[in-house]
Amino acid sequence: MIRYMLLISGGLLIGLVYMIGSRKPMKEIAVYLVLSLLALASWFDIFAGHLFNPNRWIGWAITWMGL
Repeated sequence: MIRYMLLISGGLLIGLVYMIGSRKPMKEIAVYLVLSLLALASWFDIFAGHLFNPNRWIGWAITWMGL
């Protein structure tokens, strides 16, 4: 599980560096970060035995950002 978390964190960092390097708008970077971190939380929820409902958080984030 630790290798999985490191792999996901590395992918998140590579994507973030790419988006900053290509001068994407800040809102697009924020959407990427929020959805990526919520997806990571969703995987942690699966490994932890479904302690919370991350789908509600993802829906709230999409509504909050106006997508």
